[in-house]
This record gives sequence, C-alpha cells and structure tokens, in this order.
Amino acid sequence: MKQLCKAPIAAIVMAAGIACSQTVKAKQEVKPYTIQNDVLGESLTDFQKNQTCILLPAEVDTLEREQTCIADNAHYAGMSVLAKGGTFYQGRLYRVSILATTEQCKKSDLLSMLKEKYGEPKLTETVNGHEITPAVLEGGPPFKIWQNGVATIMFVESFGTLDACNTSFELDEVSSRVAKLKEDEKRKKEEARKKDM
Repeated sequence: MKQLCKAPIAAIVMAAGIACSQTVKAKQEVKPYTIQNDVLGESLTDFQKNQTCILLPAEVDTLEREQTCIADNAHYAGMSVLAKGGTFYQGRLYRVSILATTEQCKKSDLLSMLKEKYGEPKLTETVNGHEITPAVLEGGPPFKIWQNGVATIMFVESFGTLDACNTSFELDEVSSRVAKLKEDEKRKKEEARKKDM
C-alpha cells in the first residue's frame, strides 16, 4: 500500500522538476535585443567597429563610469536618422537611442516594422515588478513598449509638437542600477550643498 502511494507522488515530483527545468531553460534563452549589428551588453570597442561614432566628453552630472558615443551618418530600418547614440556603463552598452523625424518614421512605417519583429507593444512598462505608464508630453502619443524580461524597447512617434520620433533599447538591470546611482549622487550633492550654506 505504501509503495502505491509513493508512485504517484514520485510522478508528481518528477513532472514538477521537468516543468521547473523547462522554465529555467526558457529564462536562460531570453537575450538582450539586437539593434542592427549591435547587441545590448557589448563593449564600446565592438560598438565602434559597427559604426563611426564620436565619444562625447563626460558631463558634470554624468556618472564617472558612463560614456555616450554618437554614431556619424547613421541609418536605421532603411531610413536616415538625426542621431543614433550608444550609452555605456563600465564599458558596456546598456542603451541605444535612435532619433528621427516624425515624418521619416511614418514614411518608413517604423512602428509596423517594430511590431513585425517584436510583436504587439504595450502602453505600460514593468519596472521593479510594478506596472507604470511612462509620462508623455501634453498632446503627445503614448509610448509603445516591448519587454522581454531582460531589456525594454520604447517607441514614440512624436513628442507633442516636436518633429521627433524616438526608439530606445535598454538593458533593464543596468538601466535601473545607473538610475539609482545617479539619484544617489544627486542626493549627496544636494546634501553637501545644504551643509555648505
């Protein structure tokens, strides 16, 4: 009788183990987004191999280990863009931002291409387990958002009356870490300024 009870339990445990290993395997297969020949997480050297870019000098309010490289004469999805910038933290690409005119984005139907490649977007973003709706300029369209658990893509076809369309790709974990570090640095500077009064 005891043997009969153990058999179903063993089968349940084995099935649960298989399901867990498949879930872990599926999570391991999620990779950062690729932008043309660039992959989020690659080195500054690799980014520079894929395009000519100008490394900007660090700004006063920028993290010491953060760098931005603006691509020269960039294209994306078959259109000329106003700017394509790669932002690096500790030498690794964690954000790519592509700016074009609204007219160019509409003409090349960039939104449809993004949907075709990444699926239907959401209007909300999951940040640290919380669902939020990113703020938009008054009268501007909402952001279209794609997330795969590792990275986030945000697309907006115009910023209110500005003739600007933006598509950004970010590594979630690094982006959150950098935002927190910047907030901490800002707070420390504010506290130092108050003490100096």
